[in-house]
Amino acid sequence: MLFTAKCPVAVDEQEWIDGRMARFVERFGTSWLDSPVILPTAEFFPGAYTGTQQDMRRAVVTVCGFMGVDASRIFVKFPTAISTDTGAAGHWTTVAGSSRMTPTTTSDTYTRSDAASSYRKVGRNARISLNPTLGQHPLLLLATIARVLAYDRLVTGKARTVSRDSQLVAELLTVFLGFGVITANAAFEYSHTTDENSLRGRWSASRLGLLTEPMYGYALARYAMMRGEPRPDWARFLDSNPRAYLKKGVRFLRRIERS
Repeated sequence: MLFTAKCPVAVDEQEWIDGRMARFVERFGTSWLDSPVILPTAEFFPGAYTGTQQDMRRAVVTVCGFMGVDASRIFVKFPTAISTDTGAAGHWTTVAGSSRMTPTTTSDTYTRSDAASSYRKVGRNARISLNPTLGQHPLLLLATIARVLAYDRLVTGKARTVSRDSQLVAELLTVFLGFGVITANAAFEYSHTTDENSLRGRWSASRLGLLTEPMYGYALARYAMMRGEPRPDWARFLDSNPRAYLKKGVRFLRRIERS
């Protein structure tokens, strides 16, 4: 057929997303499919926000609550440069209170890092470093926290999962745990700069994370269908690109269901 609905991602990406989403159900349960989709609105994130480190800590606590993470075991600091060495000298302050933890060493560690954040699990506690500049970009901050805490969910508990693609899996897990709108909107940031030699200027894009916009769109489509929402109301909160890929993914999945 000329207008057959096509999947917005390659076959291997589709199979990977479908398989991982099915495993998430097995590990984390179907109740997450009945949980609200977290949106970047005052309903979910009430109160004034000015980008201070205290505001950032409060954001971590809020996201912990939405993602089923015990905030009392999460310690944070805001270094001027992100490093994979999250055991470096200094004190870590828990986001849930005033207690402090002096870094120690243990064999039970899991680490991940990127330009915006780093994570290290030591025993039952987790140390998270957040780039302080994230405080001036609330959407990027929430997306970064969600990605780090999703990784924490993967490496915590009896069914912990660690593999070469753990960071990619953690990013996909943000969709299953209800943060897909936020992480998808933060995946790419487009900016326009004026070129002195051209009236048109030029556009540039910066990328946060590993999933592409088509992968986010298809993952959200799969998530919506798993929730029984072929026309999800929350899709209107998505940026134009991931929303278009979501709609394309839903059309493809509905065609598969009918075939």
